[in-house]
Amino acid sequence: MLCRARLRDNAASTTPLSAKEAAALPAPEALFAAAEDAIPKDLESASNFDVIRSTALLAVCAIQLAKPRKMYQHVGVFWTLCSMHRLHDEKNWGVTDRVEAEERRRVLCVLALSPVFAQY
Repeated sequence: MLCRARLRDNAASTTPLSAKEAAALPAPEALFAAAEDAIPKDLESASNFDVIRSTALLAVCAIQLAKPRKMYQHVGVFWTLCSMHRLHDEKNWGVTDRVEAEERRRVLCVLALSPVFAQY
């Protein structure tokens, strides 16, 4: 969805699709809505880090789609889930793989800065 939005907004450095091919793709807003619908509504059941990472991605996509309220909504859900699962402390991650630990650190960093990016 993010790539589709970048193509639509002429923000990609190269366009691998013709105008006809691009027009045949679903709108980024439709993809965004489908991704939002895939997130569990019951936050207590959302203990999987993939769900938490998905809320982060939705926040970043909301910035591209110029939807700051949606960005704040998904940032709020992200931090709520992090608080519920005590993810502020790496000891609670249960991760032994260094690559996964670094990925989680980067996700946290991006979400900490996303409100700054949304203001520009």
